[in-house]
Amino acid sequence: MSNYSAIENNQLQILLTDVSRSTGWSVSGSVASHESCNNGSIYLLGYPLTIGATYEYTFEVLTITSGVVETNIGASHSTTGWVHEIEVATSSQLSIFSNGNCSITNFTIRLVETINDNKAQNTISFSEKTKKWVSFYSYIPEMAMSMFTKVFSGFDGDIYVHEAGSDSRNNFYGVQYQSIIQFVDNIEPAIPKTFQSLSIQCNELMITTPNGIQTSLGQISELAAIDYVKAFLDDGVSQVNVQALEGVYAANFNRDANTGLLDGDVLRGNYMIVELISTGAESLLLYTINVVSRHSSIGSR
Repeated sequence: MSNYSAIENNQLQILLTDVSRSTGWSVSGSVASHESCNNGSIYLLGYPLTIGATYEYTFEVLTITSGVVETNIGASHSTTGWVHEIEVATSSQLSIFSNGNCSITNFTIRLVETINDNKAQNTISFSEKTKKWVSFYSYIPEMAMSMFTKVFSGFDGDIYVHEAGSDSRNNFYGVQYQSIIQFVDNIEPAIPKTFQSLSIQCNELMITTPNGIQTSLGQISELAAIDYVKAFLDDGVSQVNVQALEGVYAANFNRDANTGLLDGDVLRGNYMIVELISTGAESLLLYTINVVSRHSSIGSR
């Protein structure tokens, strides 16, 4: 609402293009206020939204004596207090609308990224016993604490207990993950080698993550479940792939993906980094990992 005053019998000139822009909102410091004379919206500039993405935002309604206050992607509110909403963006710009007398403050917004990637590694754990950082976890708790022999964490307003021996292994807040192990094979690091095969002694098949093999020369490769198959058992109705012999899963390395995974360059280098991921939900029992290599006939002197 705009107020004008003038001396009697004196002309008052009003620039209508400026007046027409008024939506009833005004900002003073960190508080945005709206007057009921003009229904309208205030826009969040400099923070474009991605349509289809999920955003979490909060703001505090300090006063509201009439009408409602609402975002263009959320619900209407007619009482004072905190507003907390998680919504999918249907517009590239966020706006807050009101048709009454109100004031708001403490507005925050963030992009909500639901990460189901086993390699996210967003949480790192520390061991009081060894005084070291010992492991990465892909789940993201809002808080965590330990009490006696149990670990508790909070997520989305709920408290969870992390139980050893649970049937729901690697499942955090409803998302199923797998175990990932990364290791370096650097035996005789001064000697260039040609890498030939990998064998794993464990209770379930482990494959590599995408591009989970890297050599010191920058070559990349990977091993899928089919690469471990040793034989096929077929009874004419169904077929079973034999992937383990005597409890050992073994596979020859594929070639360098940069030149062709099947017909490219063989894997060479002074060392190799391998990242393995489990394929089952049961407790992983890993006994040995062995990388077979030989001295490179090209690099050796």
